[in-house]
Amino acid sequence: MTDLNDISDDNDDFEDYEDISFAELSDLDLTTLPEEVTYHIFENNFPDCSISRHGDKLEIRIEEHIYTKYWFHKYHASVFADAMIKAIKRLRIEGVPFSDEELDNDDEVHIFIRWTLIEPTTIDSKTLSENINLAFDSVFERANSMLENSDSILILGKDTGEGLELLKRIQSHLDNLGFYTYIIKEISNL
Repeated sequence: MTDLNDISDDNDDFEDYEDISFAELSDLDLTTLPEEVTYHIFENNFPDCSISRHGDKLEIRIEEHIYTKYWFHKYHASVFADAMIKAIKRLRIEGVPFSDEELDNDDEVHIFIRWTLIEPTTIDSKTLSENINLAFDSVFERANSMLENSDSILILGKDTGEGLELLKRIQSHLDNLGFYTYIIKEISNL
């Protein structure tokens, strides 16, 4: 067991995590933010996110927390969370600078959806704020649209042997692109 007193303060493996308002962040020069500090922004009417600088890029990690006990939406929270992950993949294919989507639903009550938005450090604070809001809204709206408009692909083909393996590879590829996919198998005569 590690003794906490044996851990040196100059361990570079750990980043500092600092809570800050967006107004306070706006007062800082984004091009010179310390790379070892991650700024956590948690405000009303603004997406929960953390911002860190890596060279000339800002990495904005956006997080949506769905508390299923208070989730009032047409679709179940876990279904909507899955749709958000697919929406992030689809938006990335369309050129939106998203990456590292993650779904944390180990707890049935709390579901977390996280993804990363990359912006240049030269961006002004007003545009950064607008882009973070747009990133959140676009994922939420796309997920809703995908569920409302049955954004699905049916995959038809031979359902045995090498044919089935090909269908599964096609399904996997389309799933990675953010589509809902279904393999339709031949029904034997009853």
